[in-house]
Amino acid sequence: MALDIRKILDSLGSIPFETNLDWVPSDVIGVIAWSRAPFAKGSVTHKASGFLLLAALTVSGKFLCDRCGAEFSQCGEIPIRAALTDELEDTDNPDYYLISGGELDVSEILRSEYVLQEPTITLCPTCVA
Repeated sequence: MALDIRKILDSLGSIPFETNLDWVPSDVIGVIAWSRAPFAKGSVTHKASGFLLLAALTVSGKFLCDRCGAEFSQCGEIPIRAALTDELEDTDNPDYYLISGGELDVSEILRSEYVLQEPTITLCPTCVA
């Protein structure tokens, strides 16, 4: 989802967004199928301290336990926080996402941040206990 943020590039403000994400279940660790498409609601804000994307990412699906192999349903909300910039002095800096041409690829930022928070193993409620 491309979000047009040109109106807050040169002035302080916030732009809200809501989007369903078309992520393929096999691209997410442990997911067999989505019960409903991942959904994100949030905003991109320009404050004196810089640009910030804040969102709540809701996921709901069938998962496969890495320990016992059981299928189980799970849903949850993951908070996403990403620092943005319209100027990068160090282009290899992984701490910021670059705003390019007044547009921001919100879907890609959400995907990247989710992957960074994604657990390396998936456990069902029985194996977690």
